[in-house]
Amino acid sequence: MTLTERIAALPLALRRVIASCLLLAAVLAVWGFVAVPLHWIVTSQDDWRSAARTELARARGWAARLPEARANVAGLSSRPVWKYFYRAGQGEDAGALIQGDVRTLCDGNGIAVQSVTTLPAENVGRLRKFGARVSLSANAEQLAKLVAALRQHTPYLRLERLTASSPQTQQADQNAPITLIADIAGYSAGAGDPRAGHGT
Repeated sequence: MTLTERIAALPLALRRVIASCLLLAAVLAVWGFVAVPLHWIVTSQDDWRSAARTELARARGWAARLPEARANVAGLSSRPVWKYFYRAGQGEDAGALIQGDVRTLCDGNGIAVQSVTTLPAENVGRLRKFGARVSLSANAEQLAKLVAALRQHTPYLRLERLTASSPQTQQADQNAPITLIADIAGYSAGAGDPRAGHGT
């Protein structure tokens, strides 16, 4: 007996149940193989269009800001902040420039410089620190003037360490000179300096 004959021999109510089940299975198959992929395609297209619109709006925003950004970059080298940093140029290095400025400040305040040595350069964050160790002789008044001159100096100079040796004997009314060793540092912006390559 074939499958068709076996189904035909079943009661009418059972045949109707089987037919309903087959119809439901066919509907589910159509939904799984056609409707679901189609829905996924439509949804993915909507997502792609939404992402494209967002990216386009972002690109237009950046394009609108481009002239302002170019103007800011063009004016970066003229910002006042850069005058506080040393910049090497034409074969000089920042350490030599610092030594020259320290000697000038000492000479301007009548201070006798005995020796100047270069301290090892080091990185401090994105800056490069250069230093000089200065041995000098000055009285208290001259030292006060030197400290004030360092604070006002441009580019920026920092007195990082000071060692003093006073005479063992001195008169009460005499402002005796003091032997001093001072570590003085200045800073360079290095490759971050937009003035690089534009002379000294």
